Parts: sequence; C-alpha cells; structure tokens
Amino acid sequence: MVGTPNWSQEVDKAAAAPLPFDNVAYALHFYAATHRDALRATAARALEARLPLLVTEFGGCEASGDGALDEASADEWIRLLDEHGVGYVCWNLSNKAESSSLVSSGCDKLCGWQDSDLSAEGAWYEAVLRAHV
Repeated sequence: MVGTPNWSQEVDKAAAAPLPFDNVAYALHFYAATHRDALRATAARALEARLPLLVTEFGGCEASGDGALDEASADEWIRLLDEHGVGYVCWNLSNKAESSSLVSSGCDKLCGWQDSDLSAEGAWYEAVLRAHV
C-alpha cells in the first residue's frame, strides 16, 4: 500500500507515474460530505488508467470526521468503487461523539452491537455491507 499526496487523494499523480514494482496498490481517502465530484472524477481517471486502488479510509461525513452525513454523495462513491471492484474500509469503528463514528456515542459495548447501537453512519455502512452479501 502506497499513499499519495494530499492525504492520499492525488491518485492521478500515481496513475501518471506508477512505481515500477509488482504487487503495489495505492491508497485513496475521502470523506463524502467534503470530497464530491472533483475527487470522484480524479479517482475515476486513475481507475480508467488501471491504477490499483484501495480505499483505506473513508467516511460519509466531512473531512473533519464530524458534520453532516451525506448519504447521497457516499452512495455515489460506493457505486463508483463497486463498479471498478475497489475495496474500501470505513473510518472509524468507535463510539466517539462525532459523525464518523460507526457506533453511537451512548453505547459502551466493545462488540455484539445491535442496530440500536449504531450511529447514523454505522447504520448506513451496515446497509452498504449487507447489500454486498
């Protein structure tokens, strides 16, 4: 896994000059409420250039880790990634009182979460994952 400039968002630079090694993939990070069409277009161009990508961090909220959950933008991201067979890992599996947390801040369980224990982002992400089963 190789990061790219600007918080692993400039994957177009990696696509223009990929490392000359086998078994290399490039990290892409996005937050759907902040990183919309422009970064999706950059990612799409890198994928069209056949750059191997893995989204090693993303959220449906703002880049700060907080703010409103933008499900429409997040859904567009998931469609793009699924279309190209790109794997993704959502940030963050915690109960911190911020939008990016997958577990509700009022939940003190370490595992065995129920739907009622999830945050809005957690419920959205669970639905995304279940759609792939």
